Amino acid sequence: MIGVRQDVIDLFSSRHRAITAKTQELVDAYKERYGHEPNALQRTRLAQEATLATRAAKAHEGETTEQRLDRWDAELRAEVGAGLTAVATDVLDRAQQSDPAAEFSVRDVLDRALARVAEQGGSFTRSDLIRAVSDELPGNLGLSPERVRELLDGLTDEALQAGLRHVPETDTSAWPEDLRLQNGASVFEGPGSARFSTVGQLAADQALRDAAVDRGAPALTTEQADALVAQMAASGRELGDDQAAALRGILTSGAQLEVMVAAAGTGKSFTVGALADAWTGRATPGSGDQPGAPGEGPRELGERRVFGLAPSEIAAQVLAEDGLTTANTHRWLGAQRRLDTARLGAPDRFGDDALRLRAGDLVVVDEAGMAGTTELGEIHQRCQAAGAKLLLVGDPH
Repeated sequence: MIGVRQDVIDLFSSRHRAITAKTQELVDAYKERYGHEPNALQRTRLAQEATLATRAAKAHEGETTEQRLDRWDAELRAEVGAGLTAVATDVLDRAQQSDPAAEFSVRDVLDRALARVAEQGGSFTRSDLIRAVSDELPGNLGLSPERVRELLDGLTDEALQAGLRHVPETDTSAWPEDLRLQNGASVFEGPGSARFSTVGQLAADQALRDAAVDRGAPALTTEQADALVAQMAASGRELGDDQAAALRGILTSGAQLEVMVAAAGTGKSFTVGALADAWTGRATPGSGDQPGAPGEGPRELGERRVFGLAPSEIAAQVLAEDGLTTANTHRWLGAQRRLDTARLGAPDRFGDDALRLRAGDLVVVDEAGMAGTTELGEIHQRCQAAGAKLLLVGDPH
């Protein structure tokens, strides 16, 4: 939008405003009818309904590109007094101007770059860090291209001093020359293959490892878990042997953190859906005398809920199809942080309260291998503080 006047932007954002207003109208109607906030999937469906409801009817003969441009030009002239030609001229004129070189704090850039690579997995390479440093620098440094590369290399080397290399650099000083590269490195090491982690990443990784052997989460006996699997099979929802074994293991272990790993296409989502039904009691229809009455969860587990998290919104929606209350990990963590500082009685503008953790809840992180270790570490800390159980699901590849 650089070079486009604000009044022009406002004119063409009217469609967005109409959808937003209609979505809020539908959300309010939903709350009035059902007495609670819609979950993430329901909000998505309401937004889609609002998009369709506010869309202008299309003419049967359609609209050519030339006719559309003419319409936009007429709208601009009527509302802001200038047509598309003026907009194009403004953009081109602005493109010829450069902003003054920006000042920046080296420490701030390095801290942000390290935080960025820490969000992307359990480790990073020097190339990953160079990219992160570049992303955190201002757009105009007032330097020639050669100096920019020199600056990036220098800042990256400085940032690496705060990282820990996984495998120490090989001492090749006594090696024959034909086994050393020109820079003295070993010919057996791929260029740029060294991996690093921050202290925070390693601490989070260790905390996750420790949680896998901690006990105390809600659990069923082996007999109760077997009965649940048998009831599912009797109702036509038969699990494969590996799926049933995973379900029994998660329900009976009492571990604070579980990991379920399986290749793509082996039915992880189906198993998670079955687990959610077992955890909340939906898998065992009947009265309160049954191991789990509808909406109450197995009696031994009490009233439990299941939250499904995923690194992307698309993956979160896949979980929602299995009956879980879902959100992407950034949205969920943002909600938890806002809940930390929310004032009592303050309006819940973002629907955060529906994501508030309670003791005995189950939090499922799908595609966990795509989530950063520090991110998973924070999710684990929040589950531990609330008395919730954490399940990490992923594909080894």
